[in-house]
Amino acid sequence: MNGSLFKFILSSILLAFVCTVLYGGIQTTEKVIAVQASVSDDEPSSLGSMKVITVSSASATSVLHYNDAEYNNAPEMAVDGDVITSWQEGAEGQGSGESITLNFEKSEVKVIACCLGNWRDDWLYYANCRPKTMTLQIGNQSFDVEFTDAQIPHYIILSDKVVAESLTFTVNEIYAGEDYNDCCISELTVYGG
Repeated sequence: MNGSLFKFILSSILLAFVCTVLYGGIQTTEKVIAVQASVSDDEPSSLGSMKVITVSSASATSVLHYNDAEYNNAPEMAVDGDVITSWQEGAEGQGSGESITLNFEKSEVKVIACCLGNWRDDWLYYANCRPKTMTLQIGNQSFDVEFTDAQIPHYIILSDKVVAESLTFTVNEIYAGEDYNDCCISELTVYGG
């Protein structure tokens, strides 16, 4: 090895060492994608090409308990594939601040279909409270979403896939029930790629 090449290599190593000590090493920046969430009352055309993400467990901050075995209001009822059953929160008030969490294998989430309120029958839909606005926490993302007061599926569409193992909905505002104060969610279906 000639002297010039040796000096070049040595000076390069020395420069790298000095940069590491003075500036904390070589800095890199990752491209951060700003994900947006929108709510639609129309089923996305791409939904048929997505898979349903299986929810392994569900939990909630509260549950309304009945003595009648026919009425199970556990959080699992919001992910059982049946809109007749529902999670019904059981806290004081009309459900603001109450939340439901769904757990699943690490997945890329793109759409969440929401059947809000008590869909057991038309009367119970309006008799119970329904979420108007909720905060969706998924992965390291958080979104505030607002829904119309209609007994139809609402679709939360993410502008890009979010990798997560769980998601949490927290009720912020409600549409008041005509007869009952408990807030209900009949079904949540999570879709991904």
